[in-house]
Amino acid sequence: MKTLRIGDIYEKEAQDLLNSKRSVSIVHATGDIDASGDELEIPIRKFLRKRLPEKYYVGHGHIVDKNLNISAQFDVIIADSSATPILYDTENGTEYFPYESVYAIGEIKSTYNKNSKQIVNFSNSIDTLKSQMVREAVNKHYIGHGVQLGGEFGISGVKDIRNNLFNFMVFGGSGNCTTADVRAQLAQNNRNSNPNVMCFLDGAIVTQLETDNQGNPISSYVFEPWDEQIIKTKLARLKYTHDKKSGMVLAVLLLSLSNHLSKTLLKSPNMTDYLTTMLAESSAEGEVVGI
Repeated sequence: MKTLRIGDIYEKEAQDLLNSKRSVSIVHATGDIDASGDELEIPIRKFLRKRLPEKYYVGHGHIVDKNLNISAQFDVIIADSSATPILYDTENGTEYFPYESVYAIGEIKSTYNKNSKQIVNFSNSIDTLKSQMVREAVNKHYIGHGVQLGGEFGISGVKDIRNNLFNFMVFGGSGNCTTADVRAQLAQNNRNSNPNVMCFLDGAIVTQLETDNQGNPISSYVFEPWDEQIIKTKLARLKYTHDKKSGMVLAVLLLSLSNHLSKTLLKSPNMTDYLTTMLAESSAEGEVVGI
């Protein structure tokens, strides 16, 4: 019986993205910095749209909470397509998403550059989002469609908080990346604001692995550090050595996202809250028009 060579498919996808990365250098040399960034961001968003179910909307832009606070700009925002009224979109495609509808946030860089502190900057943006913007936690008693079970009821096997954000970074190339520099940058940040996975399209990833009884990493990926059911983990940098290593990186990215999305449950944004805040900030002059 013939089998689908899915590894070849992902390797081809990865090579297409690497070709886009090579275009970045050409466009960057012209001085068009914005366009050079798009050369890799757009193909990666296109890949995610193609591979994720239609339930998930893939865009880019800013996140807005019910108090109308605005986040930094993010290269990738994965949101609930069935309950996401985009608050605003600009001519260049930048969109403003209600915080409640966001599953995951990604940062795309053409090449790792330790001098730019890319991990630190992304983690700081995530930390500001989590610490200064408002989003109601969805607890394990919520089962969707506005239904909340009583405190004595719950769903076995789910996390206490069901709407945690997933953060990831994708680099077109490893550049001057070293394990020591990755470790140093991650150590500067709040652990829950660090990327859950970092993918390097030339064949490497950084994520957490389970450990054995001696504390040695084993090949069991752990993409979500807040998962209280998995205690023994160790952050590791893996460099794949086989001939389809770039395709493997893409597979890990998709696996990590699919793992998170399957465990996550969101509440739809209450647009009344957003509009009430807007009206509270307005001013007007009035006259009586009737008795």
